[in-house]
Amino acid sequence: MKKKVYKILTKTAVYSIFLTFTAMTVYPMFWLAYSSLKTNFEIQKNAFSFPAALQFSNYAFAWKYGQMNSAFINSTVFFLFTIILVIASGMMASYVFAKMPFKRTSKFIYAFIGFGILISTHSVIIPLFILLTKMGLTNTRTGVILTYTAVNLPLAIFIGTEYIKGLPDSIIESAFIDGASNFKMFLNIILPITAPVMVTIGIVTGLAAWNEFLLGFIITGPGTRGLPPTIVAFANPRTPNYHLQFAALMISVIPIVTLYGIFNKRITKGVIGGAEKG
Repeated sequence: MKKKVYKILTKTAVYSIFLTFTAMTVYPMFWLAYSSLKTNFEIQKNAFSFPAALQFSNYAFAWKYGQMNSAFINSTVFFLFTIILVIASGMMASYVFAKMPFKRTSKFIYAFIGFGILISTHSVIIPLFILLTKMGLTNTRTGVILTYTAVNLPLAIFIGTEYIKGLPDSIIESAFIDGASNFKMFLNIILPITAPVMVTIGIVTGLAAWNEFLLGFIITGPGTRGLPPTIVAFANPRTPNYHLQFAALMISVIPIVTLYGIFNKRITKGVIGGAEKG
């Protein structure tokens, strides 16, 4: 009897914790969704009340007022190209560090790249801005994509290297015996096997590129800014347009939530597979 009571209490406690964390995660999104459909007066009067009438026009005004068409395009370009570059270059470097014969050199370079994970973006923002300015890459999409790629590459290489290290050497040796080159080996064998970890890297990199604010604000101009720096323009302390700001935030969140809903199973398999192998 005591064991049954203990099991019931344990399950109740565990489920309560899970439900609490779920509510803490879901409610802010729910609050943002219905707040984006309120008037500015309703938000200032009672931030937690439901809208008296749904103001779908907030989205149209936010899109037009904030010039979010160009910001949305820029964020999409940064998102896609950063993921492609990070996965391509990161997996090639990971293959070299994990399976190439020059182990001493690989360990030194790998340790140097791994040190990049510990470096805060804020600590290098000034020299980075000076470098991009001298190279003529400020206020350009190319400069943003290269910067986002450099920032996210160390973690991608670290994850990819640890994953590939776990692959049996017999696969590579048998391919070399059959006459495969390093490029064919990487393209036809390594990439298909490392699909789960590439999904994991893509998720981490994509979220970082889509939500990046500081770099996206400093190294870009009005024509090349993504969604996060553009949304900040609504936060005017003198004339706060909360309804437009919340609508703009929803416009930024909807694509990521939609992608997660579409690729939910694949993302879950990728994360689990990457965690198990790594």
